[in-house]
Amino acid sequence: MSANNLSRKRGFSLLEALTVTAITAILAVATMPFVTEKKLNQNFENNSVKCIKSELGDLNSTACQRAIKFASHKKMNAYNTLVYFADHGSSTEQTYARKVLRQSCDEGGQQACYYFVSSCKKDYDKCDIASSVYDLDYYLKLAKSNGLIGRMRIIDLTKPWYGLENSNIVAAVGDACCNNDEINTACDIAGTVECSEESAPGDAYCWGNNGYGQLGEGDDSPYRTGTPEAVVGGHTFSQISAGYTHTCGLDTTGNAY
Repeated sequence: MSANNLSRKRGFSLLEALTVTAITAILAVATMPFVTEKKLNQNFENNSVKCIKSELGDLNSTACQRAIKFASHKKMNAYNTLVYFADHGSSTEQTYARKVLRQSCDEGGQQACYYFVSSCKKDYDKCDIASSVYDLDYYLKLAKSNGLIGRMRIIDLTKPWYGLENSNIVAAVGDACCNNDEINTACDIAGTVECSEESAPGDAYCWGNNGYGQLGEGDDSPYRTGTPEAVVGGHTFSQISAGYTHTCGLDTTGNAY
């Protein structure tokens, strides 16, 4: 028997074994995304997927109506499916998913309402998404007279985090309160009862806690107010930045306070 025949009888050569191993590794990597997607899809609620991917967030479609209903009543994993697309989908899928979540919130779905509060609490950029009405800012700017169930839910869910002084929530509420000189949802949360329409450019008004004198009232009396109060001193400010226990201002002449 020749040496070549003997080598064949013994099995694969080292080169052949390495080639097979390389091909197997390439196939494993190539199929991994499909395996992962298949595993994720096993946990998705079908109507929610169809609503986002096929119906393009059409709230009047059967799939979206079912997704809203299931999400509102915590059924069939619809809420988690919508949240997945809201956080990890393409930009259009995120918009569609948030649109459906907002409708679920407006129909009384507490989980859906909390999604907007929680997103803002974790990431300030999610508080007021550019060119979107599917975020917490939308609710914060609703008029106080608006009787929407979702608005009431948002107040109940946001107030505790505002009271705990979560920086993102406090900033979002402060940005939205008195929008267009109107008492709105944000003002309800902050306890603001009046919006001033007559203030000169550069005048500063503060509200909230004053335990460290951060309201600019000239003392550190430990009180809390929901009504904007004029900062003393008669300064004209160009920039103001507020923190947990302090407020800094830069006037138009460059002096810092």
